Amino acid sequence: MDAFQGMQLNFDVLVVVMGHLWGADDVSRVMRTCRTLYSAGVPKLLCNEVDICGLRTLMSFYRFISGSEGTRYQHMRELKLSLSIYRVEERWKSALVEILTHAQALRKLDIQTTELLDDPRFPVAIFRLPNLTELFMSSKEPEMASVPMLSLMDSKVVKVGLDFICEWEDAVEALSNFSSSLEELTLGWAEFISEDIPYVKMKHLAVELWPVSEIAPLIQAYPNLRTLVIHGYEDLEREEDIREVNKSFQTQRNWKSLDSVSSGIFELYAMAISCKIRYLDVGYLQGPNEAEMLCDILPSCRPSILQVLFHHTFDIDQFPHIARTIPKELTHFVLSVDLLSKTPEGTTRVIDLLLDSLPSLSLTKLELMLFWHDSGYRCRSCYSDGNGDCEVCHNKRLAPLPMELFISAFDTYALAHR
Repeated sequence: MDAFQGMQLNFDVLVVVMGHLWGADDVSRVMRTCRTLYSAGVPKLLCNEVDICGLRTLMSFYRFISGSEGTRYQHMRELKLSLSIYRVEERWKSALVEILTHAQALRKLDIQTTELLDDPRFPVAIFRLPNLTELFMSSKEPEMASVPMLSLMDSKVVKVGLDFICEWEDAVEALSNFSSSLEELTLGWAEFISEDIPYVKMKHLAVELWPVSEIAPLIQAYPNLRTLVIHGYEDLEREEDIREVNKSFQTQRNWKSLDSVSSGIFELYAMAISCKIRYLDVGYLQGPNEAEMLCDILPSCRPSILQVLFHHTFDIDQFPHIARTIPKELTHFVLSVDLLSKTPEGTTRVIDLLLDSLPSLSLTKLELMLFWHDSGYRCRSCYSDGNGDCEVCHNKRLAPLPMELFISAFDTYALAHR
């Protein structure tokens, strides 16, 4: 018996070993050793995400998946389509439709080019998929037509991500086909209007662009929400009116509590959330009125963990006032300060002001991050790289500020024992 024969392992052991390989390249190398391992490797190869990103990939994958009389389709779990079909020949469009038609075991579908949906064969193949649990669609187009496919889908999807501007007026109604199953929703843009379609399993909502408005549809549609990430554009003329409407509604119905909320100061002020929030991220404070907004927000939501970033234009002298309004429930404070416009002496003063304002709080953990954003390399008036036309930079590149001056100005021992 030669050395190679002495090291041979049972095929069952090799299949188990192959099951622990992560990369598709490693799996394919093992598959090429013999027919038995080739067959055993097909399920492993197809359980990972398949990304059809171009015509060559489509051609190669179609030939592979169509082998063994089409039995390989049953192993497909995740498919990502990121190829442009405008220049694809008709026969390969048909091949892609065939892949979608036979991928009955597919659990996750990610469509990166929504131009696919312009061909009516693709929406039909997609809405007939019976086992999808995750659906993602994104488009580089500024706007996209409504997607009636969503209301026709057989699958009861659990996780949806739509990264495009859609012409629908109401996201609650547009996705109502998933109201009994949806748990996580991420939208690039959305309005919420309907209040009579409850998504009882919805736990996580994220919206990148939201026209700030009444909070009633959010509470009514997603009564069991746990995390909310929502950013929008504010209507300063209606801000106070919207806030009063939201405060009034929440005296009648509200979330019991929220685990996490991340939003901008204007959105939070307008929403006027009045339930307990465990973790609250208010983004950054910059303008003169934002400190007062934060003081109005905190007492009603009583966060246990608060994250705030002070922009370099923020008047840090307002912090003691903020500290006095922080509720006693706060135990963990994550505070970041941009010191772009501060001298070493000014930096020391900022630290003293912050720390002197905190003893009244019952904190168990304080995270204080001080940074100089692009310090010295941008004009502080026009915020350009020194090539602007303002009177400060005079078209001259600013010299970098020596960071060691800031560090040496600190009494680090005293700071560590504050």
